[in-house]
Amino acid sequence: MKHFLEPKMDEKVKFVYNDSSESQKILGDMFDLDELEHIFGGRNTADFDINVYAERMKRRDRIRGASTEDNGEATSSRCWTKTTRNSSSV
Repeated sequence: MKHFLEPKMDEKVKFVYNDSSESQKILGDMFDLDELEHIFGGRNTADFDINVYAERMKRRDRIRGASTEDNGEATSSRCWTKTTRNSSSV
């Protein structure tokens, strides 16, 4: 994979592997290995429970002011718009 990266990108990207002590150091510098799931190179062996995750996401949605319709689509009471200014019309 490394052969396909531009030189500048190669300096920014680090490939990590579970069986490499150097990779573990890189991961440890970026993440709390006790919290990082073992499938990603961490020490957290807790199983993923979709129901617990779904409840956590619903709570976060409520905190942000969003809710979910019966069809599963997220709705929000906020409306975000982006306006742009044409610099030539000054």
